[in-house]
Amino acid sequence: MSLFLAFHLIQIKSWDPNRYLYSSTQKGSSL
Repeated sequence: MSLFLAFHLIQIKSWDPNRYLYSSTQKGSSL
């Protein structure tokens, strides 16, 4: 789970910071 999350975060961060922030907020809300 940790590896998957790390990879996902890195991929998003590399793609677009805005997307990373949005995903992070959504994940935080979900958790």
